[in-house]
Amino acid sequence: MSWAQLWKVLSPDKLSTRRMKKLNTETKLQQTVFQGIFFEADDAKALHMIADAFVPELERLKNASTASEPGEPSMGDEGQEKSPSCLLFGKEYDEVNRTLVGMLALKWIWNDDYEAFTSSQNKFVKLKPETFQRLRKLFIDGLRKKADLFNLLTSTIINDLGKDPALAEDVSKITGLPAHAINHDMVIYEAAKADIIPCIRRLDDKHKEELFLGLKLGSTLNGGQLAQAENVPGNLEGLLEMRGHRHAFDLKFLELILDVAGAAGHLDARCAKMMIEPVAQAYLTTHEVALDIIEGRSSLREGYDTVLTRRAEMLVEKGFRRLSVQDPEERALLRMLLMSRTADAEQAELFSQAFDSLPVSIRRKLVNGLNVDGYQDGKAILPYYMPAMFSEALENVSREPLSAKIEAMSSLMRFLTRVLDGTRPMPGKEGKVVERNLMFARATIKSKEFREDPTVLDQLKIPPTPDVQQLLTNQSSFGTYPHAVLTSLRHFQGLAEAAPDKFMRYTYSELLLASCRAVSALLDAPLDTCVFVQNATLGINTVLRNLVYEPRKDVIVYFDTIYGACEKTIFSIVETNPTVTARKVEGYEFPCEHEEVVARFVDVVQGLQREGLRAKVAVFDTICAVPGVRFPFERLTDECRRLGVLSCIDAAHGIGHIPLDLGVLDPDFLVSNCHKNLPPFVFKHSLNHEPLVNRWLFTPRGCALFYVPFRNQHLIRTTYPTSHGYMPPPTSQASIRNPLPAFAPNATPFTALFQFVATTDNAPYYCVPAARKFRGEVCGGEENLMRYLRESMRKGGDRVAEILGTEVMENSADREGGVCGAGSLRDCAFANVRLPLTIASPPLDSSTAENENENRKGVVKGAMAQEEVGRVVDYMQETFVDEFDTFIAVYEYKGRLWTRLSGQVYLDLSDWEWCACVLEDVCARVREGWFRGEDDVGAGHRGGNAAKQGKKGGFDGSKEVEEENDGVKDIAEGFKGFRVEME
Repeated sequence: MSWAQLWKVLSPDKLSTRRMKKLNTETKLQQTVFQGIFFEADDAKALHMIADAFVPELERLKNASTASEPGEPSMGDEGQEKSPSCLLFGKEYDEVNRTLVGMLALKWIWNDDYEAFTSSQNKFVKLKPETFQRLRKLFIDGLRKKADLFNLLTSTIINDLGKDPALAEDVSKITGLPAHAINHDMVIYEAAKADIIPCIRRLDDKHKEELFLGLKLGSTLNGGQLAQAENVPGNLEGLLEMRGHRHAFDLKFLELILDVAGAAGHLDARCAKMMIEPVAQAYLTTHEVALDIIEGRSSLREGYDTVLTRRAEMLVEKGFRRLSVQDPEERALLRMLLMSRTADAEQAELFSQAFDSLPVSIRRKLVNGLNVDGYQDGKAILPYYMPAMFSEALENVSREPLSAKIEAMSSLMRFLTRVLDGTRPMPGKEGKVVERNLMFARATIKSKEFREDPTVLDQLKIPPTPDVQQLLTNQSSFGTYPHAVLTSLRHFQGLAEAAPDKFMRYTYSELLLASCRAVSALLDAPLDTCVFVQNATLGINTVLRNLVYEPRKDVIVYFDTIYGACEKTIFSIVETNPTVTARKVEGYEFPCEHEEVVARFVDVVQGLQREGLRAKVAVFDTICAVPGVRFPFERLTDECRRLGVLSCIDAAHGIGHIPLDLGVLDPDFLVSNCHKNLPPFVFKHSLNHEPLVNRWLFTPRGCALFYVPFRNQHLIRTTYPTSHGYMPPPTSQASIRNPLPAFAPNATPFTALFQFVATTDNAPYYCVPAARKFRGEVCGGEENLMRYLRESMRKGGDRVAEILGTEVMENSADREGGVCGAGSLRDCAFANVRLPLTIASPPLDSSTAENENENRKGVVKGAMAQEEVGRVVDYMQETFVDEFDTFIAVYEYKGRLWTRLSGQVYLDLSDWEWCACVLEDVCARVREGWFRGEDDVGAGHRGGNAAKQGKKGGFDGSKEVEEENDGVKDIAEGFKGFRVEME
C-alpha cells in the first residue's frame, strides 16, 4: 500500500498532520531507544511516543477483531482511570489496549518493577518474585543491543495486525488465498513479505531478517498455543528452521511473553494480568522445550510432552493425582487441563469428573483426537480459541453447584469431540494440522441458556472449515477433476463470456472436434462414431426413445441391477407406447458367477422368441452402480450379436475406469461418463486443495461419450431435446431455417446432429484433451492408473472388511484368479463391503403393541425392521456428510446392508482404515437405535439426529492397525505428481 493509498484509508479526523509527517522520518521513539533513555520515560510519555511511531499499525489494531476473555473493563485506582486506548484516542479499542499494555510490561520488566507488573493479579496465583526474575533475565540476555529493543517494539506492535479484516483481505488479493482461510499469524507474515506493513521498513537488514524469521515461525507455531496445549506437536516443526538462528528465536519469544503480559489489557491496564505464576511457568517450560528441539536434544513429541508433564508435576504439588503422558486418556486430560489453564487441584478434579462422565464411545473418540500429533501420523485438528471457550464456560457457571459445573465441562468436552472430527493417530501417514476457529460457539457458551442447560451446546452445528475439503470415497457418483483441468474449464468459459456469439457460432466446433479426436483415440473408435452428451442417462434415453418398435412384438430387455434412472426411462417408454413391453432378467444374485448372468439373459431372450416376441434391445452395464461390481458386458455383447439383439451399454463407469476397446467390443450403442472416474470417499484436503469428486476421466461434469457405429447411426434421428441438427424426413416438404452457421464440410449427419444441442455450457466437453494430458503426464498413463485403482481398492476393501469383521462381495473368480481374473466382480475400482448390521427378516408381526415394540428393535439385538432400512440409510449418509466431511455410499441388497467404496489415485490404505473407523462408529449408533430419534432412544438423544448434537460414538483406541501395503504403496509412488497437482 502506497503512502497516498494509506492517506485515503486513514481519514484526517483520525490522524493528525503531525503524526502523518512522521511516517517517513525518524520518530521520537527511535531517538529515545537509540539514546538508551526509553526506559526512563514514564508510562504516559512512552505511550505517546509509541502512538506517534506506529500510526498506521495502531489504526489497523483499532479495526482488529477480538477474542477477549470474559469480564468488564476495570481500570481501577484514581489517576489511572484511562486505559492506554482512551488516553491516546479517547475510545476503547481492545486490541490497542492489549498491545500497549504488553509494551508497558516491557518497561516494568526492564526496570525491575515487580509491583507494577503484578499489582492487581489474583493473589492465589500471583507471579512469584523469583519467577519474575527468571523472565527478566530472558529480556536482559536477549536485548543485547539498542537495535534489538526497537526490533522487539516493532514486532510487538505488529503481532496482532493479522486480526484486521482489511489486512486479511489485502493479503488474500496478493496470495489468492481466501481471507477466511488464513490464520492471523499467516496474514502478518504474508503482509510483511508484500511490504504493506510500513514500520518494518525502519529496521536495518539484519533485524529485518530476524523479524522475518520470527514471523515465519509464528505463522506455523504459536508459542501461546503450545504453553496451553492448544496446538499439537506438528505445529513445532517450524522450530527446526530456527537452527543457527538462536537470537531471532530469542526475540520472537520475548514478543510472545509481552503478548501474554498484555492479553488482559482491555480489562485492566494496571499490570500484566495474565502473566500469573502457572502461566509464566508454562511459558518458561515452552522456552526450554523450544531450545531443546532447536538444538536437537528432543523430538517434537518429546518436547510437547514436556510441557504436559510440567503441568502434571505442578498439579501433584497442589494435591491432585499424578497423570502420565504415556497413558492416552491421561494425556488427553492433561491437554484439556492446560487449555483450561487449570492450576489447582479443585479445578483439576472438576475436569476429571467431567471427563469420566462421558460415555465410553465419546471418551475414546476424544482421546484419539487429542493424541494426534499432526506429524507423521495423519491429520490433527487445532481447536483454535478452545482455551477461551473453557474460560467463558467456567466464568458462566462459576456460581453454580458442582454438579452443574461438571455437566457444563462435560458438554464442552462433547463439543470438542465433534470439533476433532473423528481424527485418530495413523502412524506412518503424512501429517498435517488443520485449524478450526471455535469463536462461533462463544455466544452459546456465554448464554443464560447454556448456564441453565449445557446440553444446548450439543445442538450447535459445527460449520464446515473453509480450508478443509471432503475425503472423496464416492468418486463414482459425481466426480471431480484436478487443477490443470479446472484451469482449462475456466479458460473456455472465459472465451465464451468474452465473445459469446463468436464462440458459440464459430469457435466451439473446432474445440468439440479436438475432444472427439482425443476420446476416439483412447477407445480405438472411428472419429465420426463419437459425440458428446451431458451424461449417461441422457445417452440411454437418446437410444431407447429413437428406436422404432414393432407394436406388440418388440421388447426392451434389461437386468435386475440396472441403474434406477434407466429403469424409469424404460417404464416411461412403456407408459407412452402401450404396444411396447419390457422384460427384466432376474434370478441371479451377486456374488454370483458371470456365467450365471449370461445364462439368465440367454434364457430370457430365447423365452421371448418362444412366445412370438422379439428382444429389440438389451440394456446392460459395464460396471453396476449397486452393487458396484464388474458386469459381463463383453460376453453379453457377443450374445446380443449372436441372438440378433441390439446391445445398448450403460458404461457410466467405463472410460478411464476400465480398459475399453470399442473396435474389439463392437457394441451397437455405448454411453460413458467422462466425469465419472474418482472415488466414493470424501477426503479432508487442506488450504489449497480443491474438492475431489467422482470423475473417472477427470473431466468436469457433465460430459459423456456417446458412441454409435456407422451401421446404426441412421437409427438415431434426433437429440434430446431436438435441436438444429435434426433433419426432417424428405417426405415432410418442410423448410426450417437454421440460424447457425453451416456445419463443417466434413461433418456427417450423425456428428452434425449433436454439434449444437440447445444453448448450454458445453465447456466440460472441451476439457477432454486436458484431462488426457494430465492422466498421461502426471498419472503415468492409462495402464498404470487403472492398475493402481484395481489393486489399491482390493487392498482397501479387504482392510475395511477386516476392521468391520465382515466380508467383501466377491465370487470364485475373485478368490481364485485375483482382480484381473476372467469373470471377476472386483476387476474395477469398486469394493462392496457388508456392514455389521442386521435386518430382521422376515419382519415380525406388528399387529399387537407388544410385538410392535419388538419389531422396532428387531429379532437380533440391535437389528432394524425391514421398514426402517430407508431411514437407516438416510441417517448414516447424512451423518457421514454432517460430522465427518465425507460421503460413503450405503445401500441394501438382498436383505443386507452394504457400503460401496470407490478407489482413486489420491487414496491409500490409511484412508480406507479411516473410512472403516467411521463406518464402525456410525454402525454402532445404528445398533443403539440413534436413527430413531427421541421417541425410541430416550432423553439422552434430544430431538432428531442425535449425531448432530454431539452424541457421537468413538473409535476404538485399542485397535491399532498396521499398514499392509503389499506393493500398493509402490504403485502409489507413481502418482506423487498427481497428488502434488491436486494439492
